[in-house]
Amino acid sequence: DEAVAQPPPLLDVDLCARLLAGLREESPEDPIGRQLVPIDRDELVALAEGGPLAKGLRRKFEKESDARRLRKLNAARNSAIARVQGQDPQALSDAENLAEEEPTKVDLVLVVSGYPASEEDLNDAKAEGIFDLAGLWLSVYLAGRTMHEEPVPDAVAGQEVTTDNSATELCRQRVERACEPPPILGQLSEAAGSAELGTGLANSSMVTVSDSEHYARIAAGVTGSTAGAGIHSLRDILLEAATTETSRRLVFDEWMKQQQRIVIPDLPPGHADTKLYSRLVDALDPVRQDVPSLLYCLCEQVELSL
Repeated sequence: DEAVAQPPPLLDVDLCARLLAGLREESPEDPIGRQLVPIDRDELVALAEGGPLAKGLRRKFEKESDARRLRKLNAARNSAIARVQGQDPQALSDAENLAEEEPTKVDLVLVVSGYPASEEDLNDAKAEGIFDLAGLWLSVYLAGRTMHEEPVPDAVAGQEVTTDNSATELCRQRVERACEPPPILGQLSEAAGSAELGTGLANSSMVTVSDSEHYARIAAGVTGSTAGAGIHSLRDILLEAATTETSRRLVFDEWMKQQQRIVIPDLPPGHADTKLYSRLVDALDPVRQDVPSLLYCLCEQVELSL
């Protein structure tokens, strides 16, 4: 009998679970010093104590942020004491560096896996004010491709499906497809687009990590690299995305402070004046009446009316 080479078995890799497990192993001797703090849905259930998961997320965030705020306060106090007592300059410098961290440094990123997962979770998070807790809410989607086995139609396989194991194996093929994004991504995007300007939800961002199957293969150890290499790379991507988006938010907030706010007066009762708009549109050849030209006519009318 001729031997048939079998492809390597397919692996079921939960990249989010492996990422959270890797983050939990970081800095066990100094958990408050960790920048990325993982939490999954099961932990939220325990913290919520029978209430909505949003309450558990609030408790976790407040606990972690209060611990880091207290640490900075203690560092500032130790720095002041060291100045008075004239202690070791290196110890004084370390305390000052901790107490005077630059405002753009991200000292806490709460990595939440599996929440929100539904429209009900999203509504609970909005009701609890979760999106306004932190300086930035960042949704990260691990996009990529997956592979699975499916039976081949008899006409394509060119043979009958029998009870023989080898024949059954030959009548299956591996199919690679792009992973379907979960519905919650679209719901988050719609909620952010309809949220009131200036709120945490309206200012939220979304980042897509493409080709996440590459990190899954590394984490599974099938590329020759160490299993932790893929998780470390993914961790760095998350931290870089959080830092970049936070910096952009700070720059935008500073820019907004310098802008002159224009208060639009209430229009007098009655019909709005559209005479100038109508004259400008009538002067255009109908063939050239596109969106930019009509928008220009409308802006001229608005400027005149105000």
